[in-house]
Amino acid sequence: MDFIVNMSNMQRPDSQQPTPQGSPLFTPHQDNDIDNNVYQLLTIVAVQGMENTAIIKLSGDELLNWTNWIVWHERMYIMLQLCEVYEYTQGKIERPNSLIDPRGVRNWSKNNNYAKHLLTLNISTTEMMNLR
Repeated sequence: MDFIVNMSNMQRPDSQQPTPQGSPLFTPHQDNDIDNNVYQLLTIVAVQGMENTAIIKLSGDELLNWTNWIVWHERMYIMLQLCEVYEYTQGKIERPNSLIDPRGVRNWSKNNNYAKHLLTLNISTTEMMNLR
């Protein structure tokens, strides 16, 4: 699945700012030798990891265990949305082709691993035994 956009209508995103909540995790691939009116392939943006443990780490009794799936699921949904990686947990962001977009592949891998990290960080040790 390729995403194409007319570059003449877009502003270059600030690389220091995370993507707005709910927007696709894509940014135009800029090339100064190409006219901005030409359609260009997009690349995936690396999300900024959150270091605030109050946001990314649930407390001990809130970690996933055999009794709290419904509450844990809702809290993780909110956390993954806030960290802009929920779509990765649902398989909605496809890994780009490495021959066409190597930067996008690196960013996709980083984002996907960040989503995995958030999930495993919030699962109790006994429940981790059930994961492969």
